Amino acid sequence: MLKPGYKIEVSTEREQHRMIPQKWVRHLVEGTLNAEKVELRSKVEVLLAGDDTVRALNEQYRAQDSVTDVLSFPASQSDNDFPNFSVSPNDIGQIILSVPQAKRQADEFSIDIKQEAAHLIVHGLLHLLDYDH
Repeated sequence: MLKPGYKIEVSTEREQHRMIPQKWVRHLVEGTLNAEKVELRSKVEVLLAGDDTVRALNEQYRAQDSVTDVLSFPASQSDNDFPNFSVSPNDIGQIILSVPQAKRQADEFSIDIKQEAAHLIVHGLLHLLDYDH
């Protein structure tokens, strides 16, 4: 049973709204936070975006003029490398998923888009929790 009390905000760009259900993303993030024993009342934002948005953010904040599958912006960053985000002590950060890129990768691996999206969202979330590879 999942612990209540996490604040998980999922936004979807209009073109992406049917590919990955927001409720499913909330459940995935909540389960990961619970498994990692993250304190309750912690906040994560997830944006299910298109390639144009991800490419623009990747260029603006990572100096990479290309689409990538997932971006993570930890709330603990206090410099200009972090998108405008109201930071409170319980904020963990933001995850931006390129839904079209996730779909291309899912097709390449012959898996369902939700399986690939789960891998990418959890990967991004673990980066926000200070895991690195």
